[in-house]
Amino acid sequence: MYLNQATAAEGKGGAIHVYNNGNITLTGNVFIYYLNQAYDGAGIYADSSTITNDGYSVTFRQNIASNNGGAIYLTNNSVLSLNNANVGQVGPTLKNQAVNGAGIYVASSTVNLTNTTILNNEASYGGAIFLASGDINFLDNTIIIQNSAGVDGGAIYQAGGTIDFTGSWGIENNSASGNGGALAITGTGITSFSAEGDTNLIANNDADIHGGAVYLNNNSTLKLHATKGNDLNVFDNHAGGNGGAFFANNGGYFDSYGQLFIDGNNANGNGGAYYLSNGSRVWFDDYYNTLPKVLSNWAANGGAIYATDSPRVECDGAEFGDTPLGNYATNGSGGAIYLNNSTLNADNCNFYNNKATLNGGAIAASGASTVKIYANLSSYFSETIIATSLHKSNAHVLSFNPPIIPMSTHVNPHNGEASSLYSNIADSDNNNSGYGGAIYNDSSTLEVKQTYLHHNSAYIGGAIYQTGSGASADVSNCLIHHNIVAWELGAGIRRSNGAFTITHTTMTDNVGGSGFSGEATLATNNIAWGNNGMPGFTIAPASYSCNIDDGGNAGVNSNPLFVSPGDDGNYHLQAGSPAINACDTGAEIDLKNRPRPNSTKYDMGAYEYYLEYNVGTVANPVQGGTVSGAGTYAYNSPVTVEATASTGYIFVHWTNGSTVVSNSPSYSFSATADVNLQANFSQEQSQYFIAASARNTNHGTITGEGTYSHNESVTLTATPESGFTFSHWIETWDGFQGSFIVSTEETYTFTANRVRKLTAVFKPKVLPGVLMLLLEDD
Repeated sequence: MYLNQATAAEGKGGAIHVYNNGNITLTGNVFIYYLNQAYDGAGIYADSSTITNDGYSVTFRQNIASNNGGAIYLTNNSVLSLNNANVGQVGPTLKNQAVNGAGIYVASSTVNLTNTTILNNEASYGGAIFLASGDINFLDNTIIIQNSAGVDGGAIYQAGGTIDFTGSWGIENNSASGNGGALAITGTGITSFSAEGDTNLIANNDADIHGGAVYLNNNSTLKLHATKGNDLNVFDNHAGGNGGAFFANNGGYFDSYGQLFIDGNNANGNGGAYYLSNGSRVWFDDYYNTLPKVLSNWAANGGAIYATDSPRVECDGAEFGDTPLGNYATNGSGGAIYLNNSTLNADNCNFYNNKATLNGGAIAASGASTVKIYANLSSYFSETIIATSLHKSNAHVLSFNPPIIPMSTHVNPHNGEASSLYSNIADSDNNNSGYGGAIYNDSSTLEVKQTYLHHNSAYIGGAIYQTGSGASADVSNCLIHHNIVAWELGAGIRRSNGAFTITHTTMTDNVGGSGFSGEATLATNNIAWGNNGMPGFTIAPASYSCNIDDGGNAGVNSNPLFVSPGDDGNYHLQAGSPAINACDTGAEIDLKNRPRPNSTKYDMGAYEYYLEYNVGTVANPVQGGTVSGAGTYAYNSPVTVEATASTGYIFVHWTNGSTVVSNSPSYSFSATADVNLQANFSQEQSQYFIAASARNTNHGTITGEGTYSHNESVTLTATPESGFTFSHWIETWDGFQGSFIVSTEETYTFTANRVRKLTAVFKPKVLPGVLMLLLEDD
């Protein structure tokens, strides 16, 4: 159908006009193209009607509407369902065109798209689609690419209704001369992206003003969910103004959940990935063992996020950074996050390799902002790690508000640094004007607990810099080490102004300046020692007690006896340390979530002293599988090691030296000594010999011994002699000590997947009132 025109000044449906419950099925390979023209719906105008196709190719191109819906216009509860469609086609003269929605215009109607490509459409608003009201469902394998808008919404302009992306989908290379290179959402519009297919991508979209990918200008929730094992990628979007990928105003909320990768997005203004203003919010949340990763994005301020007047920037298990370069503030502050009069809550979040030309290599806070950074750990002495993901999923479904309580999945404290800021850089251009290698606090409130800050660098304030008379900070149970300053003011912490409380924190091996520079308001139970020849505290705090300070200003100058300080330092305390059992009062837990005090008094520094043992794990052979559970454990605490066989291998047993300690892949025990455990795997073979015998041949007979094929069923039968009864089957291994009961049934059936050596044990029948003594020959 081509060269058709609806002639009236407001003519509807240049090629097709269907109405009054009409029903059209497009059959075969259909082309609706070449200068069909109308006021609305130059290709198809549907009013209270249904349009489908039979799965053969349908192509809409070169349809021109002087108002709405270049290719398709839907209104009054119409339904459009397309499978294997092309709305638009590559080529400068093949575009569908309209003022609003050159591809599809939707008003109070429903669209269902599968295996559909929408490309090369051009409009003022919504280059591909304009949704006034109704629902659009991108069901699977839908691509929206190379569409453009003269104003807003390069791909989609949404004034109302709902949009759901499911299955596989991509939104790529769309552009807007105004806002929202891919998507502009206003009015009452609500959009959700779910990563359910192999490809889920928002990439290379561009906006001349704000929101390279998405411009959210209402108080709705935009969901970015990746909780079904597939990645959701947001790559290389650009904004000429703010928000390289996402821009939100008027209370908009980005719900970023699960396996997201946000990388290469950038803005000429602020907020390389996200820009939040006027009450807008963002929530990053992990899902079991997957988490959002905000890798390497850049902007003038706030390489990843710029938030002004935002009540909630929530991070419940996420990473900000990449190797070798993370997020980057190219001409200002906040390498990862910049806050102005905003609130950041971060639990179990890691910031690394971010940098700023000015202040706050990872985080810069100003204008009465609030920053809380802490860990959400499982019990150090419990092998049960509480999974919060189930109730978190409900929170994402039922509530549009980020949680007030910690919602990250609990991290086992044996598994490393749950909350950390490391290798971040302020003053990345080395012009001697960048403060706070990890955190810059200007006239804001800062709380940092159970967090590691190390290998950060700045001109002043290697880890933390605070200024502004209204500023306040509370740092507790933290380890601050190997941070660097170019000027001798606070290689660990520099307090220029405001109130600063520091408790149970270890500051050591920082370079170029002291552990703490400036006057602390209150300093208790700290260790500030061994900072490259500089004093722990440069001057006496206003109030202090129970500290080790090699400068002698906040406490005694006494070697705390760390286990092994240095580049890969272990800053736990050795037995006999003067920091042990030294303080009358203290915190309830330490950096690793262990209870304080362990004795009658509290220890100084980040770590409470516990008698601990090392558990090592190794796979044999190395390619046979993977192992987990190695670490340092307190005396008598539960340990669980896990072994997982590689493809083509089967788990055999755990051994300690020549002794078999478990025949289960999951082995639990209490830590009472240093131990090195080996998980032994056997490579799958075509056949296996199954050895079976009786412990005492006079007590019973065995059948079933022999050679079996891989995965063949094996049945062993133990038959007791007169006067005896069967007890159990045990398994032993040549070259190893120890045995394990594998069955208590006379008939033992299993699948052949490795060589096995099994022994049946019999015992004498005991009659009532008769005492018997059996002497075994072994």
